[in-house]
Amino acid sequence: MSLKDDRLFCTVGCHPTHAGDFEKDGSDPDVYLSELQSLIQENRGKVVALGECGLDYDRLHFCDKPTQLKYFEKQLELSKKLDIPLFLHCRAAFDDFWTLIDKHRPSSGGVVHSFDGTLPDARKFIDAGFKIGLNGCSLKTQDKSWLLSKK
Repeated sequence: MSLKDDRLFCTVGCHPTHAGDFEKDGSDPDVYLSELQSLIQENRGKVVALGECGLDYDRLHFCDKPTQLKYFEKQLELSKKLDIPLFLHCRAAFDDFWTLIDKHRPSSGGVVHSFDGTLPDARKFIDAGFKIGLNGCSLKTQDKSWLLSKK
């Protein structure tokens, strides 16, 4: 649809709860990553970011932590290689998430979507050039009164 409508754009990536798809049915993870790269490159005018990728430790029943970490890092490397912004997902995983973001420091920035961290966490992302995205998941468990403050 977005190819036929000048108003529509998209992202391409693998959500953390589906990171196991890189190895699904014994397939080669490098092929999956290569297909993501090709899809982005072939549609560069429409693909505005790599994602939604990241870490989601709230729903480990969909994909375990080591698999999420491994393929989040691969996608961060691909983002740097293609110099494309990131559309990120971070739920209940700030420390591991920040470690990888800090290690790979993408120059293109992006959005940390589904953010559920603290104000100091948000400031780290903002200082690193990212925007913060909030949704229902962002507000469901912890006190988020800092969102309402004007500071």
